[in-house]
Amino acid sequence: MRKGSEEIPMAIAGGFVEVLATDGQVSGVRGQVPTTRVAVLADDAVRVEEMDVAAIEAAQERARKALEEKRHADDTSFADAAAALQKELARLKVARKYRRGPGTPLATSV
Repeated sequence: MRKGSEEIPMAIAGGFVEVLATDGQVSGVRGQVPTTRVAVLADDAVRVEEMDVAAIEAAQERARKALEEKRHADDTSFADAAAALQKELARLKVARKYRRGPGTPLATSV
């Protein structure tokens, strides 16, 4: 996500994203550029600088164990456990992509 010209990487779970082309135009380096508006409605969103990789890895392991325990349970319990694992995997992917360790600045390119 961007705030003005600042990039704000986030991990988002649940909800949806709506991308709207607007009628307005912004002057760019190559002339007039159509603008786009993005709306994100999410159940959960965490900024990369707020992520704790060790905590995410621990949550991922707990979710793996819960998934294994629910393997023979009802479909809803298994789906909930699978969703929890996928959420932690997504967070870990974002954290590893944009963080390089404690005190390290975020990556500047995507």
